[in-house]
Amino acid sequence: MDVNQTNDRSDPPIFDLALAMENTGNNPAFLKKLAAVFLGDFPGRHAMIVTAIETGNQEALVTLVHSVKGGAMTVGARALAQHALRMEQLARSGQKADFIELCGILKSKFEEFQAVLSRSPIIGASG
Repeated sequence: MDVNQTNDRSDPPIFDLALAMENTGNNPAFLKKLAAVFLGDFPGRHAMIVTAIETGNQEALVTLVHSVKGGAMTVGARALAQHALRMEQLARSGQKADFIELCGILKSKFEEFQAVLSRSPIIGASG
């Protein structure tokens, strides 16, 4: 299975195993722990992002999507990180955007990453 699976030819990989391994010192056990933390933290962070959007707290939105972006890059979730970067840039610039829709896409990117990660021979359920 190609763990560097993409969702479209122009998109970054959903999961970039080489990047994740590089970011964790080529230590699969460490990567597995970091991925578990990231997967566990995302739902709460996503809820906080929704709250920041609904309350118009742009500063919190920027901080939260920046955090998601960093965590996603660390564990090789490149498509998720790219989308979080897009949200961060829009929020920083003050541009009008449908952040609720973008937040839904962020969650979808997370779910795609979670599904691909679960099939990874190194950190998936069988790894």
